[in-house]
Amino acid sequence: MKKVLWTLATVGMLLGGCSATETQAAEEDATQRAEQTAALQAELYDTENATTISFSGGTATIEGSGADYTDGVLTISAGGTYVLEGSLSGGSITVAAGDADVRLLLDNFSVTSQDSPALHVESAGSLTVTADLGTSNALSTQAGTDAVSTAAVWSTVSLTVSGSGSLTICSQQGSGIVCEGDVLVTDAVLTISAAESGICSTGSVQSEDSIVSIQADGSGMLAETGDVILEGGYLTFHTGQQNMEAGGTVEVSDKTIMLNDGQKVEHGSTTEAQPVQSQSAPDSGGAPQP
Repeated sequence: MKKVLWTLATVGMLLGGCSATETQAAEEDATQRAEQTAALQAELYDTENATTISFSGGTATIEGSGADYTDGVLTISAGGTYVLEGSLSGGSITVAAGDADVRLLLDNFSVTSQDSPALHVESAGSLTVTADLGTSNALSTQAGTDAVSTAAVWSTVSLTVSGSGSLTICSQQGSGIVCEGDVLVTDAVLTISAAESGICSTGSVQSEDSIVSIQADGSGMLAETGDVILEGGYLTFHTGQQNMEAGGTVEVSDKTIMLNDGQKVEHGSTTEAQPVQSQSAPDSGGAPQP
């Protein structure tokens, strides 16, 4: 009997040791994740060596290099981080930075374009648009004559939207975002209102841990040749066509909450999508025609 009692006591000690070890490992893992998150946040909102452009009353004050403002158009011609502040009415932002990476940090910034994309990315290695923490930002286009000019955001390179501030994208006659590459929305608060598609990409469209609301007369998310991937977050769709359309697959993780016209959508993890008929504009170099 003593031997049995000793064995049970020993097992209890071992189990207690395992529990303590597991708790310590969990605490260390949580600490590591917190440190990684803090580092990512610091990098995300880092403004060291950034160029700051402040808009007010139709004028722009530029502190730094790589940007020029002429006749209502801000042109960014070099890689780096650009902080945009204030309001620009009847103007637009053009990025022509060759193959250099560009990051736009929006700090309570709004731009309303009359007849061209509010943000037109002609060239860059990649583009990241970040809404600064605690800010409200907007990119809007009122009118245009073709798919390019009516889009609120038109990018010839892959685009990332991020940041804990809010970003509203609005196109009265065209699509919200049109991208000749992949679109990634990560840890963002994004609202899109569009007369055509919400997000239209020649590649993939991916949303990670973001709050996204799309109201569009066309498709919500259109990935012409790639996949639509929703990985966590809270997404609301109010569309005239399909919420998600892909040339590849539509993948929705179990931790994603999705609403369609206010009703919660029950979804599987992966669904095969029918090939999307190419909507490329014949005069736009293979760019999607939303």
